[in-house]
Amino acid sequence: MFLVVRGNAAIVSKIQISIIISNTSVVFLYLLADKRQIEIEELEKKYYNFYLELLRENEEYIKAQFQKMSGRLELAETYLLENVIAIGFQELIRSIFFRNTDYDVYMLPTSSDTSFESSDAIIQIDIKTIKSGDIYGDDGMRIIPHPNQSTYPGVNEQNSKPFVPALKTQIDNKIYVTFFVRLVWEWVDETKKHSSGIKISEFTLDSIPNGELEPIYGNLIIGAKTYMYPPGTAKEDKIKNKANSPHSIIDAARFTMEPNKTNPRLTTGWTRRTTIFSW
Repeated sequence: MFLVVRGNAAIVSKIQISIIISNTSVVFLYLLADKRQIEIEELEKKYYNFYLELLRENEEYIKAQFQKMSGRLELAETYLLENVIAIGFQELIRSIFFRNTDYDVYMLPTSSDTSFESSDAIIQIDIKTIKSGDIYGDDGMRIIPHPNQSTYPGVNEQNSKPFVPALKTQIDNKIYVTFFVRLVWEWVDETKKHSSGIKISEFTLDSIPNGELEPIYGNLIIGAKTYMYPPGTAKEDKIKNKANSPHSIIDAARFTMEPNKTNPRLTTGWTRRTTIFSW
């Protein structure tokens, strides 16, 4: 039996899509999104697949550059860098995007690592590097944006503190799409570190939906890495432990990338986390 709920998605946003299995009957509760939400996800899918293919086309180049960088890692010891590939990887990926697209740079006071303007979208792409074995599990099925890297709101499931995006869902009459090129790395030999080189555990392209799709996907935040005080917070209201302050909000949110939470529901032919290529 199929039960179809029709109407404005904003009105029925709290209805959770679920499958109820009882004996031999299966009841599907289906939320019908409005036309604009479908168009937003189509736009997200279009650019996600474009950048995924672009990175895959540059597999040999990316691997060759990493091989070169492996011989330079001891330079990081001078500066006591914990994440030795963050800057190099960021510049590598940005160079590929700048060389292979003719989109205009989109200048903002605050944004992701790269920001472009196409004919129909504002494209934000941030580059994330995480060391394998992270004690907080941040090398797993999650991505961690700051407010300037996402349009999607939410609350921490653990303490109900809000994540307030600095980006609107659209600007200059163009929809934002927000992507993350994510690389998980580790030392070849943990005891020798810099002299041993690095190896790559995961290389993925992730996407957080546009904030206008929140009625479809619900709250995606499962925790917070850091907190901050919003502008205008009185000095006397601030305490050292921001997480315990009633006035603090999330600075770096842990968004789940579990397929059952983020797999596209309005379009087909893609996922919001995909391995770009293996190492």
